[in-house]
Amino acid sequence: MADIVTLRVATFIPDEWLDSPRGGQFRGDGRGFTHRAVGTGRSRVEQVVAVDFTYGDVRDEARAGRSVERVENEDGSVSTERATADISEVVCEGVEWGDPVTFTLSCSARNPLAEAAPPVQYDLDVSVATDGTVGVTGRHDGFPNVEVGARTDFGPWRTLYEHDYREAGETPASLAGPPGYEMDVEG
Repeated sequence: MADIVTLRVATFIPDEWLDSPRGGQFRGDGRGFTHRAVGTGRSRVEQVVAVDFTYGDVRDEARAGRSVERVENEDGSVSTERATADISEVVCEGVEWGDPVTFTLSCSARNPLAEAAPPVQYDLDVSVATDGTVGVTGRHDGFPNVEVGARTDFGPWRTLYEHDYREAGETPASLAGPPGYEMDVEG
């Protein structure tokens, strides 16, 4: 039986910079798929959930990376704005104990520097078994990238799911509307 199973869901922008609607650029996260980015701020949204079978507890933590926008002014100078997204709607709820433990992860977080932009969203149903098996089903946006991983008893991370918005032919415009990509993984 596993003592602790940790699940990580992260959304990130692999590009260094993306064009913004105001004529400037937003900083991306400048990275590829990796679970080594835990807690570094190199994700748009990161949600980590630890299921502790020994103590009968589920602990979750949500984080947002800092948004940065740079704009070149008419005089040639560059203005930079920074802000961090509100993560009050990045939640873990509905925990039910058993084998497996089940809960729901949901995310709705928007770029604080683009108030009119739709939020990054996902809604996921998760099951975590005492043998360390994790199942994740649900939906997410086509932008940005999404990575889901798990580890058992502080061992190495195993990748459960990866979505690359570039390979899918998506853009930031795919944030509009309900999440359109399905996920159904186990590992």
